[in-house]
Amino acid sequence: MKVKEHRCPWCGEQIKAMSTHNIFLGKCIYCGGKYKMSINNIFYIISLVLILVANFFLARFEYGVLTIFIIHSLLIILVPFKRDFDKFITLNGIKIHILYNSKKEKKKYRLLLTSDKIVTICFVDKENKPQSNMICVTVDSVIWNEEYCECNLYFLPKGQQDTSRVNNDKINIFYNNIFLCRGTMIKYIDNLSND
Repeated sequence: MKVKEHRCPWCGEQIKAMSTHNIFLGKCIYCGGKYKMSINNIFYIISLVLILVANFFLARFEYGVLTIFIIHSLLIILVPFKRDFDKFITLNGIKIHILYNSKKEKKKYRLLLTSDKIVTICFVDKENKPQSNMICVTVDSVIWNEEYCECNLYFLPKGQQDTSRVNNDKINIFYNNIFLCRGTMIKYIDNLSND
């Protein structure tokens, strides 16, 4: 089984999600930025409830521990890291518009385009030829409609940026190095914070 990679929310470098060192250190080995899992507190509450349920119904402490281990492993794989910081951070980004053709596409996008999720984008021309490098961005302010989705994509503080784009530029969006969808840039966002 291939372990899913997470990306550092500061620089975009890949971090092994299942590495205990990466989870508990909470510091990127590439840029030094501090990060944390998006739902740490929820995990501990769920774990406590599950261990109590396992003890009550199964009368076996081992089942509770095993359940916690399985859930923890799933959360590590599925939940993105987010920046851990004390000061206000200003971020530049772009607002995009994504059309979808079916309910299946909408469900797929809703699963993968969530707040704090890090995706990679590439600006393309009308013939779908790349016009930029692959750039890591973090997803924020997602608005869903019956036919389209609008969201903000913020450039990472220590990652690559591309501020030379204009409205109506086309963008290919990738998740885990796999093409997800194509969007259209609505506007450039200058110095807004998403945290």
